[in-house]
Amino acid sequence: MVESISFLNTQFKGSPVNALKTIYPEYSWTHAKFSPSIGEAHTQHHKAFFDTLKIELGIEDDEESWYKVKREDIYSRGGGQILKYFYNNSLYEVMSS
Repeated sequence: MVESISFLNTQFKGSPVNALKTIYPEYSWTHAKFSPSIGEAHTQHHKAFFDTLKIELGIEDDEESWYKVKREDIYSRGGGQILKYFYNNSLYEVMSS
């Protein structure tokens, strides 16, 4: 197990997502849908997820557009853990951060 972790750290910067992208390049891996790994900045991970969500939902740059987003929109796109564990399941807390 220790050898596996060491290999992941040295070859893929400790990121399982980087490993998957390298080993299976034929798939389109969305980094934002994975839980953050140790050492990865949570805020960057969250920003990447919400940037992707913005594009997928066609959200405009105005604040008002974000109020139309439903919790289900986030959960159905793989952001449930982010919303639940980092923002107390609150869209308001996402907007406030």
